[in-house]
Amino acid sequence: MGGPGDLSPGALSAWHQRHTSADGHDHVHGANLGFTLAAYRSAGGFPLLPTHEDLGLVTAMRDAGVPSLATGAVPVVTSGRRSGRAPGGFAHYLDGLGA
Repeated sequence: MGGPGDLSPGALSAWHQRHTSADGHDHVHGANLGFTLAAYRSAGGFPLLPTHEDLGLVTAMRDAGVPSLATGAVPVVTSGRRSGRAPGGFAHYLDGLGA
């Protein structure tokens, strides 16, 4: 698996201009989620969506009153691939950064 180095310098620069990993950030990605089974069940599990199901789950958890924490203290490195399985998913977003 690759990482940020999979992106062109321009796309990586665009990523850093649009994102922060400071505590309280609003980015939701399946790669950086952690939750209890009770929290998962309170939200009804992952919604059946073709894309952004991770955001749907977090939204449902927050709506159910599950406390959440967005922190930069535990960074996650994911692939910078620009070809993915989910139409409109994260790979599609990254591809747009390099356009």
